[in-house]
Amino acid sequence: MSPSENLDNPPIVRRVVVVAPSMPPVHGQAMVSRRVAEIVEERGHDVEWVSRNTPTLGSGVRYRVAVATRVVRALACALRLRSGPSKTVYVGSSGGLGVIAEGLVVALTKRRRDRLVVHHHSFAYLNRRSVVWQVLVGTVYRSAVHVLLCDCMSQRFGSMYGVTADKLRVVGNAAFVDAPQGGIKKPPGAGRMQLGHLSNLSVEKGLDVVLASLALEGCDVSLSVYGSPTGQREVAMLRSAATRYGDRFDVVAPTDRAGVWEYLSSIDIFLFPSKYVNEAAPLVVLESLAAGVPVLVSDVGCLEDMLKPHLSEFVASLAEWNGCLRSIIERTDDPGFRSGLLEMARSQWEHLSTQAADQLATLREMLLAD
Repeated sequence: MSPSENLDNPPIVRRVVVVAPSMPPVHGQAMVSRRVAEIVEERGHDVEWVSRNTPTLGSGVRYRVAVATRVVRALACALRLRSGPSKTVYVGSSGGLGVIAEGLVVALTKRRRDRLVVHHHSFAYLNRRSVVWQVLVGTVYRSAVHVLLCDCMSQRFGSMYGVTADKLRVVGNAAFVDAPQGGIKKPPGAGRMQLGHLSNLSVEKGLDVVLASLALEGCDVSLSVYGSPTGQREVAMLRSAATRYGDRFDVVAPTDRAGVWEYLSSIDIFLFPSKYVNEAAPLVVLESLAAGVPVLVSDVGCLEDMLKPHLSEFVASLAEWNGCLRSIIERTDDPGFRSGLLEMARSQWEHLSTQAADQLATLREMLLAD
């Protein structure tokens, strides 16, 4: 029932202030924040956005001026939202110095009786202790409930920053992946193994490691990558691979969500050897599992937790990456092995999505309960 349906005893309409990216370049985090806002609006409650990010990544004086301008606007918006009835302040937080701006916005927006929920999307301050985060947890975020993306992330955050278990909640990113209606019917592949990689194409996300898979001696594979290169170094790497490997290599230009699912249905195994310091629970890995495509990932962030229990053996350190990939490729001549891979991917997605349904209900309660 929406808040307007019972006129004799109308339910309380809560106001939720969303302090988070609302657009690229932080694609995954922005998607999750947008979905959180939709959850609030679907229940008939009010959402106010405060976004400090610029439309594109960049550098130089013009970019820094644009960032400063956005931060000033966000602070002015925070002051405006301070007044009125009690509210929930939801923060979609990431790594980097931007957390200082987020903290200032929250300090200006939140009053003592307001609820505060901080949704973490980065491992940067969990791989290494952050003085900024230590200060924020002890001051502005002292009363916050912290939402983490996996058990490992929750335990590490709690022990590193002295946050008690009653202030920690786990909500996996599987809760925010909208798989196609009815799923993707992907039959077992045959013949040459088709490897794939979908991301912002960068060395940080493991593009160099992905391209090296084509050079594995004695392995008959092809590779397609979906996305746009993030710099001139990556452009040069893609051109070199196209020249060297010919029809065994292809770059697919990004289109829309339907294009993502079409691409995933065309590959046999998804490679994600990320080295990104902020990497936590990337949506592209979850989308691959939702499409029934098995994944091989590096042991960063929440990735190891995300593949338990059905795909635990498909997590490798970068030092062991080539050996692990070679062992998979060498077994793909067996049709039973390929079918088994698909079934493990599907089982893992069912496990994560079932778990996420309960976790999403918990998040909704935190945002909207009186």
